[in-house]
Amino acid sequence: MDTTGPGVDTNSAPSGPSYIVTIDQLLSLQQVILNQEAADTANLRAIFITPTEAMFQTQLTTWATLNFPTFYPIASISLNPPAVCSDGVSRNYIEYALFCLQAESFDSLITQLQPQFLGISLSYTYSDPMTINLVVSKA
Repeated sequence: MDTTGPGVDTNSAPSGPSYIVTIDQLLSLQQVILNQEAADTANLRAIFITPTEAMFQTQLTTWATLNFPTFYPIASISLNPPAVCSDGVSRNYIEYALFCLQAESFDSLITQLQPQFLGISLSYTYSDPMTINLVVSKA
């Protein structure tokens, strides 16, 4: 049988085994997910757990200048959760944020944060695409 006809590459060496996935690829993908979760956790914590006065000062000053409109956003974070989190669970962006913060709800987070804002009522809103907003109103 002639195997040197048109379309047959006689110069290529046989290729090695083909794998669907390797352990190194899985470890690399897992590390990417862990890195994303760590970065998102740090950004979420900066808003909802350990905020600083400096972080909100400009937005709160603008809010006052605008005569204190209701539900004025002072911080926002957009999230794009991994298809599957590091614990093997798929989550939407709200569930993912709570997973990163190890919180039961945003209501509980606001309740913990509220005492740091005298005369200001805190709340949160969701907006697209996949954004969580910390908002204020005059108490």
